[in-house]
Amino acid sequence: MIESTGSMEAAKESASAGLLVIGGGGHGRVVAEAAYLSGHFSRLLVVDPHAFGSWNFSLCACVKSEADADAQPQEWRFIAAVGDSVLRQRLFEEYLGKGFVAAGVVHPRATISPSAEVGSGVAIFAGAVVATLARIGDGVIVNHNAVVEHDSEVGSFAHLAPGAILAGGAYLGERAFLGSAASIRHGKRVAAGVIIGNGAAVAADISEPGVYAGTPARLLKSDNLPREG
Repeated sequence: MIESTGSMEAAKESASAGLLVIGGGGHGRVVAEAAYLSGHFSRLLVVDPHAFGSWNFSLCACVKSEADADAQPQEWRFIAAVGDSVLRQRLFEEYLGKGFVAAGVVHPRATISPSAEVGSGVAIFAGAVVATLARIGDGVIVNHNAVVEHDSEVGSFAHLAPGAILAGGAYLGERAFLGSAASIRHGKRVAAGVIIGNGAAVAADISEPGVYAGTPARLLKSDNLPREG
């Protein structure tokens, strides 16, 4: 992890670099728009073998593969821009293996504490808050109006949906999902891969894999298998 201030300085220094947005679905378009508004990249290109044929998003083009645009690692950064955590991690590792450097995308209306730590390839959208001494791992999504409060931690490739709240000192595990308007109480921990449904309130530690919902959040469906993209 690196401090958020360092992340923003690195983004400014790479303003001459382009950004490959890997994924052309709804989430990928939101990432591309936030990147455009940030002004931190010289050009944008979405890469998606399924979306390129019917692409109609005016801010940037979409190609089947970065090779179609002759995009070279020394000239382009990338961000894995899909909602599914397992697929996002797979794409992240794939493009690192190709020699590309991961870049974060921060909407200009997001707020990040200078004391927070933010990993590589993180997407933080409008209205989101990353507070004092918060820690965010690689490939995380902090969606619109989500809050990562002081001293809390988000594991790599986790996802906070719009309006989700991670209270002070709480923990959301790797590849876990915190649904829209859901919350984790101060100091409570949610294990890797757990799915917390929309509007749920986590009032106690969750260590068993599965899908949880309600207030307080209770197990709806056990899941001992890895999630696939």
